[in-house]
Amino acid sequence: MRMCRYILRNKKYFIGTLCTSLFAGVVPLFLAYVIQLISDVAFNNHFEKAGTCLFASVLFLIYTLMMTSINSIMKSTYRKKLKTDLGEDLYSSLMNQSYSTFKKEKIGNP
Repeated sequence: MRMCRYILRNKKYFIGTLCTSLFAGVVPLFLAYVIQLISDVAFNNHFEKAGTCLFASVLFLIYTLMMTSINSIMKSTYRKKLKTDLGEDLYSSLMNQSYSTFKKEKIGNP
């Protein structure tokens, strides 16, 4: 429940990361379609589908590269924001403790 605070603090990045991950997850479905087109042209001699096959292959390549790079950027930005927020809160909670409260607990205690 405590991590929900950090997720809600960065809603825009969380939703962006979630959406790009979903769109990047569709890549294997498109790959199956492209492989089906290529095999149909190669094995069944349907050369009239060669243009469609080439178009689908190029579109698949562009989509895959775009989704992979956007997903990577969104994930790294979101992780950076979470790490920064968590580090700031941890630092401020340690600095706001009194010395006696800080020394009560041993280092290894959870």
